[in-house]
Amino acid sequence: MRFLQAQFKLALLFGLAFSLPTVWAGENTALNLLKNSSAGFENPAVPEAKLEISGIKLKKSQITELPLFVFSRTTMDISAYLVAAIDDASETVEAALYGMTLTNVAEALVRAKDRGVNVRIVMNQKHTFVRRSEEIQYLIDNNINLRTLRGVGSYGIMHNKIGIVDNRILSAGSFNWVVSANVANTENMIFTADVKTIKGYSKAFEWMWTNSRSLEDGQDYGSYPADQFG
Repeated sequence: MRFLQAQFKLALLFGLAFSLPTVWAGENTALNLLKNSSAGFENPAVPEAKLEISGIKLKKSQITELPLFVFSRTTMDISAYLVAAIDDASETVEAALYGMTLTNVAEALVRAKDRGVNVRIVMNQKHTFVRRSEEIQYLIDNNINLRTLRGVGSYGIMHNKIGIVDNRILSAGSFNWVVSANVANTENMIFTADVKTIKGYSKAFEWMWTNSRSLEDGQDYGSYPADQFG
């Protein structure tokens, strides 16, 4: 038994002798890459140029192309991309939003409605009633078709940040449609024209729209039960 224990200790020491330098070398390499990186923590990593990623073309907006991904405070005003996408709409704009304080985006939604675009918005219930912003009130005053939704139980929320334009452009990500997301927070948004992805999000939006409540229902309709949404 002592002989086996001695052999085990010898094997363990032998393994450590070879593995530790490898671990230290890998850690040092990673640290050196971070220290020597020109980007550091300031800019997000981007795909290599050889991937030749191109954006989504727009026809009616002054911004002619949407990026496939964008990060807050590292590029131009993200809300400008949202405005461009909405201004390009000719048939439908659908959005599921946690909050709204971006005046330029609210104005773009009203412009879309005024030119005949079918605009539908599902808004988090508390942001509609308890913390209603001037922009949400602006949408209501201009007869935007707006409904409210919450999660299940006493504290559940509707936390999506989704926009769908003409069933051909989708925006999604952590980016709330609010000022702080644009100028203070670290956020992200993706834009895609992938047909299958948009189809899935469109089905999710219709599901939310079906389970949402009108403004006339008010805020005091109680908690959704845990099995409300199936």
